[in-house]
Amino acid sequence: RVPFIHKAFRYEMAGRYLVERTLDVFPPPKPATEFELHQDHTVFYRTGADAYRAKGFYVEGFIWNSTVTVASDRIVVETDTVENAPAGMRARMTYAKDGPDRFRGTFELAMPGQDFRLYETLVMRRIG
Repeated sequence: RVPFIHKAFRYEMAGRYLVERTLDVFPPPKPATEFELHQDHTVFYRTGADAYRAKGFYVEGFIWNSTVTVASDRIVVETDTVENAPAGMRARMTYAKDGPDRFRGTFELAMPGQDFRLYETLVMRRIG
């Protein structure tokens, strides 16, 4: 099952917050009209001169509190805590530059007591 994924990034509130909105549409495993939908909104914000945080809200009820590390060629968003999830669950999303209008997203999950495991890799390109 290959999902259709739409991510939109937009600065809001006088440019103070960067908001990422995601809609994933997963086709059913066999021909049908019921598609699985996933939605999340993440708000990125500055907490100091070079310090960044993110807070993500997920349709499944998870709320992710994350540290954001910014480098010249990548941004890493790694959870400190995940509310409404098993204690100790962690997630990490890495956005790596892959050209002037493209980047690669690597999403990893770690269940309690386990190491990170690759969940999905996305190749994203600017539209418009």
